[in-house]
Amino acid sequence: MFAERATSGCTGRAPGAAEAHALPERDEGNKKGTTCVALPRKGERAVSVNSFASRKFEDFQILDSNGASVGKIRVKPSGVLWAPRGSHTWFGVDLKTFGDFMEKNGKKQRK
Repeated sequence: MFAERATSGCTGRAPGAAEAHALPERDEGNKKGTTCVALPRKGERAVSVNSFASRKFEDFQILDSNGASVGKIRVKPSGVLWAPRGSHTWFGVDLKTFGDFMEKNGKKQRK
């Protein structure tokens, strides 16, 4: 629910105790003409707005020396997935299996 517009300058708070957010108001003391949005009072819950969820994975496309796609690697908190070029199927291993494989077969690298 939106709060009523305040008739005085922006106070940074909603005019009523039950209202969590106010509509953007013109701040009388603001010379730049930006708007002021009231913040929730202590102990009140703010009205949520649409937002983006954090990413759950990272995708990397692997290219050969000619720039042609070889496949994709997806790194997730739970494991690593591989999809060959043009495939809609992913093959994956958990992080323990991937770590053991890399320690056994991988070549030591500098960062």
